[in-house]
Amino acid sequence: MEITRRNANNITSVKEIGLSDFCVDTTANFSLHIPLDRIKGDAERIVDECMEKYKAKYPDVDINKDVYCDFRLIHSIGFSGEPEFSAEVIIWLKAKNDCGWPEDQSEDYEEIPVTLTEDAKQAVKRIIVKKLMENGLTE
Repeated sequence: MEITRRNANNITSVKEIGLSDFCVDTTANFSLHIPLDRIKGDAERIVDECMEKYKAKYPDVDINKDVYCDFRLIHSIGFSGEPEFSAEVIIWLKAKNDCGWPEDQSEDYEEIPVTLTEDAKQAVKRIIVKKLMENGLTE
C-alpha cells in the first residue's frame, strides 16, 4: 500500500483568490442568555405565558419548584422576512440525577416576536459587539 501526501494549498494573500470580486452576504443569529432575575416587562410576560403553557401540558409538575427555565433574546441580521428580535424560552424538569432531563418533559418555545425600544435595540447591539471584541471576532 502506497500512501501519498497532498501538497498543502496555502493562500498567502487576498489578491490570490480575487476576494475583491466576491459578494459578502451577512446573515447571523445572536443569542443572548438573560438571567430570569434580570428580565422585565415583555420578557417577563413571555416567560409567564410559556410557564402557563408548560403547566397546562404537565399539570402534575409544580412550575415554581420543579422546573428550570432559560430565556434567550435572539437578534437576527440579514434574514429576509424574519423579525430583527425574537425570544426563545426553554423549560425543563429538574433531573433527579446528573444525566439531564426527560425529553418528554422539556419544552422549547421558539420564534416568539419581541418588540424593543430603540434604546433597548442599541443596548443589545452594544452587548453583542462587546462580546465579539472580547473574543477577537471584530476590530
